Amino acid sequence: MWFNGGDVLRLDDTLLLGYGNHSAHEVANDLQNKTRLRVIDLMLSQANSQLMDALLIVNEGQALCHTNMLHPDSLAYLQELCAVTHISDDQACKATHTIMTEQTAIMSHNCYETEQALYDLGYEVQSIAFDYFQQQGYGPSALILPVMRTAVHASL
Repeated sequence: MWFNGGDVLRLDDTLLLGYGNHSAHEVANDLQNKTRLRVIDLMLSQANSQLMDALLIVNEGQALCHTNMLHPDSLAYLQELCAVTHISDDQACKATHTIMTEQTAIMSHNCYETEQALYDLGYEVQSIAFDYFQQQGYGPSALILPVMRTAVHASL
């Protein structure tokens, strides 16, 4: 989900709202009212970035994170919610845009540290060449929207 300056990731029964310089706190209240889930806004240290550029929710209770992209207070709060593993792959390779399934991770081929972390957590890792998409600022998760649009149009 995208909102003015922030995006939302789900961690168990909580929505994490990436909060940048264009976000409004009212969005968190609106999300909580509409979803009936707890909403926590996490301040991004780079105002024009998105939460999905900083954080990959791996499974219940586990996340991989470019920790330098979160405000220290937000990082501390996130570490209370789940186990956070720091990753330092080049942010341009979009390691946090990995697609996660129950047992498999589909990720860009040049995110070696993230690939090892996911392997250590017991995931089968499928790495694919994403150079073209990375040049456009996208990772594997960019494939989800076209697939979802096709499924929606097919069901109509």
